[in-house]
Amino acid sequence: MRVTDFVTRVPETRTYVLAAIPFVLVAMYGWDDGAGPVYLALALLCACQYIYPTRLAWCLVFFCFAVASSVYAYWLVAELLNLPSSISGKLLADRSDLIAYIIWLAILFIVTWLLWGMAASRPKARRV
Repeated sequence: MRVTDFVTRVPETRTYVLAAIPFVLVAMYGWDDGAGPVYLALALLCACQYIYPTRLAWCLVFFCFAVASSVYAYWLVAELLNLPSSISGKLLADRSDLIAYIIWLAILFIVTWLLWGMAASRPKARRV
């Protein structure tokens, strides 16, 4: 039995290129706060997934996007309903910030949806 028998290939690896873009943007934006190396490592993981995709790394990337989508959606709903939260009153203060926030949230949801679609389109493993 070879080591590569334990690694399952995943189709549609182009999604990982799209998934790496938000990681790089967050890394550039948060470099001064120390977030850069962490998000660049996740972007590098996406680049490796493009070359040789595995299910374990897919789970990590999907989990990151699912959590980010959920948190950003919660912050938007909390702001619209005036719920007490850590960013209360800051999101709707400027219309251009709100538009950028909604675009960012749409990007996160689209990438999460595409990653979920990759899981659904995987062929079943064959037993030999």
